[in-house]
Amino acid sequence: MPAQATRPAPSRSSFFARCSGVVAAVAAVGVLAVLAGGPSTAAGPLTVLALGAFALYCREQAVLKSYTFTLWVFTFVAGSMFYPQAFGTWFGCDLKNLIVPLVQIIMFGMGTTLGVKDFERVLVMPVPVLVGLFFQFTIMPLTGYAIAKVGGFPPEIAAGVILIGSVSSGAASNLITYAS
Repeated sequence: MPAQATRPAPSRSSFFARCSGVVAAVAAVGVLAVLAGGPSTAAGPLTVLALGAFALYCREQAVLKSYTFTLWVFTFVAGSMFYPQAFGTWFGCDLKNLIVPLVQIIMFGMGTTLGVKDFERVLVMPVPVLVGLFFQFTIMPLTGYAIAKVGGFPPEIAAGVILIGSVSSGAASNLITYAS
């Protein structure tokens, strides 16, 4: 009589992944149901819950693992949009005062990953760098100007759009590129 094969017990992470997937699905259905009934304050917590649970679910899935960081960003953006007061002051400290030091720490951290080979690559192939510089300081500001003109924005908004078009890539885009 052949021995019966025993199924291994489900791991803790697979149970966690299933639970977070179910929570994400239920919360997403809840968001859709709430929004179908019209604007509601229940959409905020359900959206944050759905995105957070889906991020946890993706963390446990090999195919989706690379999307985890992006989903956490979406979760916190949704949280800050629905609950802006939670991201203003913590323990008497105004959080906007932390933006510059945190960006400096992020940029320093990314800079420490550069090596001599990165700079050698620029010297060996300077054309892509020159094309990027050309586009950054000509096409992008002109595109900002065109958007401001076509959109008919007031002068203060138009100046902001042109300025954003003129600024070389921001720290957030560098961080996302580095993280992916």
